[in-house]
Amino acid sequence: VGERCYLNHDELLLRYCGTLLLSHKYRSGLGVQPFHFDRAFSFLCTVIAGNTMRHEDRMMTTATIGLIGAGRMGLAQIKHLIRGGYQVAVCERDETNQTKAMALGAYLVDTPEACFDAAEIVYVAVGFDPEVEAVCRGPHGLMSSARQGGVVVVNSTCDPEFMQEMAAAFETKGHGFLDVPIARGGWAADNGTLLAMVGGDQAALERVRPSLSTFCSDIEWMGGVGT
Repeated sequence: VGERCYLNHDELLLRYCGTLLLSHKYRSGLGVQPFHFDRAFSFLCTVIAGNTMRHEDRMMTTATIGLIGAGRMGLAQIKHLIRGGYQVAVCERDETNQTKAMALGAYLVDTPEACFDAAEIVYVAVGFDPEVEAVCRGPHGLMSSARQGGVVVVNSTCDPEFMQEMAAAFETKGHGFLDVPIARGGWAADNGTLLAMVGGDQAALERVRPSLSTFCSDIEWMGGVGT
């Protein structure tokens, strides 16, 4: 799916730039402005080559991160994770957001369980307690995965006691759990400068720090889960 997505992106880019070239050529013929075809074509080739090279770089990495919830914040996280060299397995129900995630270079999985099967570290970027509950404990949820020794990172806004309950449940299954609300809003998400306030085991934090750092410029350990 990812390969098809990138080829389609390049094809669309070529068609768009080709339209611009023809438009400028037409305008040039009317004497509106000079047209430098060689410069425009060189620029187009550079853009296409850059996009292809970035795709190849991503295909070379073996590290996969899971993300559940490709909404406003989740899509920004996906963008920075991929730029950081990770492959990203995404679970998302909304078809529009699925398309946006694939356009960024992620690939789709059907369930949270499949997401955890694909990735040792999974970020949960859904709304509030009920959504997190469904992702973790619902049918084919994270707790249904056969993976051993993973880390679940919840970026949602949740009740501290609920987070402690979830942490205990994952720990009995041998997984790390981090309660990591992120702050500073959409602009910071787009620029990779979010603030992460981490509750949980410091060893688990160090395991996720490289991926977390792709979209958080500041990471503060606050103490245990729920603090």
